[in-house]
Amino acid sequence: MTTRNEDFSREDIDRIFEAWEDKDPVVPAEYWADDGVYIDPHYPESQYEGPEEVRRVLETSLQEIIAQPRLAIENLWKDDDTFVVEVQTNHRMMDGSEVDYPQVFVIETEDGEITRWQSYLPFSRPE
Repeated sequence: MTTRNEDFSREDIDRIFEAWEDKDPVVPAEYWADDGVYIDPHYPESQYEGPEEVRRVLETSLQEIIAQPRLAIENLWKDDDTFVVEVQTNHRMMDGSEVDYPQVFVIETEDGEITRWQSYLPFSRPE
């Protein structure tokens, strides 16, 4: 069980990213509120709710899709209980390929728990 403060912090984000890179889906999921949502266009469902669903989708991703995850924080902004985190994503996939792209996470928190974590990905400029 993760020990955390009433206030979510940069250190909590670092712990979540470290656990992700260690292929541990349990630690990140422990930060989710029971009704907290995880929204990421990489995954089949439009969103996942609560710690158990978040743990399950992260576990599946780490066991079946991503061989070695890597997220490097480029910038981080905080306003009250909301964080915006710009990251460089560089994963080695199970098939041996590598993916490298920027993305942004918007993280809303309340009482030290994640109520919304949403990933925004770059897209090609419209033709």
